[in-house]
This record gives sequence, structure tokens and C-alpha cells, in this order.
Amino acid sequence: MRIMNSRLFPLIQLLILVPGSLMVEPLPVNCRRSVCAEKGSEVRIWCFYSNTNVKSVFWFNQKQSNYWRNKNEPEDLTLDSEYSGRVKFLSGLSGQCPELIISEVTEQDSGEYRLIFIMDDGVKRYASAAVDLTVTDLQVKINPPLGISREDTVVLTCDGSCDTGKAYTYWQKDGQLFTFSLSRNITVSITKNPGSYSCYETIKPSLSPSVCVSQSVCWNVAYSSTRVCSLEGSTVEISSSYSHPSGFTVTNTLWSYGEFRVDEDLREEDRFAGRVEYEENKLRIKELKMDDSGQYQFRIITDKAEGKFSGSPGVILTVTDLQVTSHPDATADGKVILSCATRCTLSEKHTFIWYKNGRRVTEGFTKANKLYLDSISSEELQEFSCVVADQERTALRNAAVVFCVILSLALTGALWYSCRRFTCFKTHSAEMEHVQDDTVYNNISPEMKGDAENQDMHYSTIEFETHPPSTVKQPAPTTETENVCYAAVMVR
Repeated sequence: MRIMNSRLFPLIQLLILVPGSLMVEPLPVNCRRSVCAEKGSEVRIWCFYSNTNVKSVFWFNQKQSNYWRNKNEPEDLTLDSEYSGRVKFLSGLSGQCPELIISEVTEQDSGEYRLIFIMDDGVKRYASAAVDLTVTDLQVKINPPLGISREDTVVLTCDGSCDTGKAYTYWQKDGQLFTFSLSRNITVSITKNPGSYSCYETIKPSLSPSVCVSQSVCWNVAYSSTRVCSLEGSTVEISSSYSHPSGFTVTNTLWSYGEFRVDEDLREEDRFAGRVEYEENKLRIKELKMDDSGQYQFRIITDKAEGKFSGSPGVILTVTDLQVTSHPDATADGKVILSCATRCTLSEKHTFIWYKNGRRVTEGFTKANKLYLDSISSEELQEFSCVVADQERTALRNAAVVFCVILSLALTGALWYSCRRFTCFKTHSAEMEHVQDDTVYNNISPEMKGDAENQDMHYSTIEFETHPPSTVKQPAPTTETENVCYAAVMVR
């Protein structure tokens, strides 16, 4: 009996999984079958096809099936909350070379990525080949291990990198560039060059954890996470730990913002006034603002002039608001998928809650950050909004929002509506991001107070329009006894 080629098994498995809406015959594609990327880097995945009867196309990863409405029906990866803010889709110059770009890749991103094609007749077909992504995590290995050999020198190896054959390996010592070469190995003297060593290749964010090459303790700062994504208006905590050689006494520790401002204490900066707290080695920033995004470093100061050390490159914080996007393949039968998206992948687990015209949605089906609507008109889409509630807090404020949506039928002009105990705000043009062919809608993201949901929430609303709509944002927080009317005026 002839043994079947192992490459066919994933394809056969996919044929078993996908429903009848997908044709049995795959659409021929040419792809780079395997791609390797270092943790923290950006990767590009692409395939080429020649069929001219394709209406639209999207990428999916079978590993994400738990986030689909039906595990047998693949969904667009750009709608997935675990990839939010990290994936982009490019159709290519000819429109027949779809490319998926994934930034800040993690080991969890490793897996098989495949295309789904929606043909002109509405039938879906899968790609005949997939791209296998492997994400590696760099580690520094010491040979021989310290304490075993009596030799003064050791060999450090930057292990786990992708074998490109031409990439330089960069080495840092105590947070500063030490050397670089085409070799992955360097020889270090324990007595002449003691310190904490780490390596990276293509980009600094993929820096490996450091190892101590010394007969005593090294200078070192370690962070619980080097990338953090948090919601605008929320509170973020960044933790660190440190070590230092004997003979030094720590007199002060601080957190700084920016790569070259290591001696400037966050607590003394006007922009962070009243919002920053230190708890031992932990940094807490309250009421996050969009411009708080950036690099944060922990610094040790001792009783000696040469006894100062910063944990470089530090922690990259990204502050995000909420956006509501719609799957581009909304069909004539009214079916559509709405996604509550962020500009980065949130660091903590959250619950996504949907509202329609200010009332919690009971229709449709929800899964993770998505709302599935089987029957809806474009006019109704403008009434939908999403809320993110933090699951892990034990004491949460009440939250509620009262909406007023005012549509203008005039070609030009603005309509302002004010009512007793309501405040309407000025509109401004929305910042639109074009990701794949998704439609991005009007975004409102104030921090809310009031009502009986008893949760901290961050809010985004949608307005379905063929032209960029204006948006409304909240200025100062209202009191618990106030209601807020968000009036969106469409200028057509």
C-alpha cells in the first residue's frame, strides 16, 4: 500500500473541517512555504495566484478557531483580538499577491497561515498551500558553564536565531553595545570584561534575556514584560526587578520616559503630575493618555558615582482607544461581522460588550471581540458600539452612557442639539486607518460613569457611512448625576 505524502495531511484535514460553502477544489497558489522570525520582529507572509475571478481574499490561522463563530468556518485574521493592531493586509501591486504583515510577533504566533478566496459568484475557496511561520526566542548560552571551568574565558552563543546566513549578531554588555559580527559566538574574559550580556540580530526589540558573566553578581534590570498595551483612561502597572554587584548601596530608584532621559524622574514631569505612583520597583500610571505611549526605563542609583544603571531598552507602552470595524465581505443578505478593535494587542484579558443605540445588545451572536449579525441594514449599523470591561478588577465603578444620534440630511452645515442636563460637544474629523478593505467607523471612546453595569468600561461607537464621518469626544468627566448626549452630525 502506498503511503500518502505527509504534506497532504493538513490539506485533507482542512477539507474535513470546512463546510459545504467551501469548494472541495482548492485554488492554486505559489507561496514561500516556511518563514522564520525572531520574537518581537515583523514578518511578511505572501502568496501569488493567477485566477482572475476572485472578488476578495483574507488570511486565517486554524489555531484561532476558538475565536470563530463556527470552528469549521475560518474567519479573517485582521478581526482577531489576539492580533489586534499587529496585522495588516496588502493586496500587492497586481492585486494577485496578497501579503500579511504581522508585527511584534510572539512564539504564540507560530503556526500555519492560509488564504481564503471569495469568488465572483460568492463561493469560497481555500488556497492550495499554506505558509508555516516559526517564531524563535533568542537565548545566550555560556560554554563552559561558569563555575565548572577554571579558564578565564568563556564562549557566548546567541542561540535560537533564524538561520539567515548573513545577519549580523549584536552583543550588549550592561545595556550598551559591546560588539557585533557575522558569527553567533564571541569569546569573553571573565576577569577583564565581567557583566550582563545579551544579544540580538535584526532589531533591538528582539533582545535576548541577559546572562551574567562574572565571578560575582552583575548589574541587571529585568521587566515582567517588555511590551504593554493598555486602554486610554485606564491604569497600567509595569513591574521590574534588579541586581547589582557587592560594594554598592542603592540610594534611589526611579522610572524615566524616553531612551535618552534616564535621569529624569517621572514624578517630577508636569505631563504625569498626579498620575504616577511608585510601589517598590513597580510603576503605576493612572488615567492613561494616548501620548503616554513610549519607552519607560527603571534606573538604579547607588552611593558611588559609577554606580548607576538603567534597564535598557526598557518597556514599550502603547496606549490605545477603541475602533469598530466591519468585515468587508458583508453580503446582500445582510450578514456582517463587527469587530471591537484596538491599535495594539491588549496585555490583559478583557470582556467585550456590545450596545445598540445605548442599550446592551441581545440580538446577534458574540464571540471574543466580535459581534455576528445575520440580518441588518446599513442604516442600523450606525447605532452599534462596543465596550471593553476589565475582568480582573474586584472593585469597579458603575458605568453607563446615554446616546443621542442626530443625522443631518443637509449637504453642508452642522446641527447642534442641547437639552436639559445634557451636554453636546464639538465634532472633529476622525482619524481613519485603512487596514485591508475593512470599513472603519466613527469612534467615541470616553471613560464613562453612572448606571448599574458595575464595571470599568471603555467605549467605542460606530457610524456606517461611505465618507469619513465626524466624531465626538468627551472633555472633562461628568459627575454621577449628569447624563451626556453625544451628537454626531454628518456633513455630506
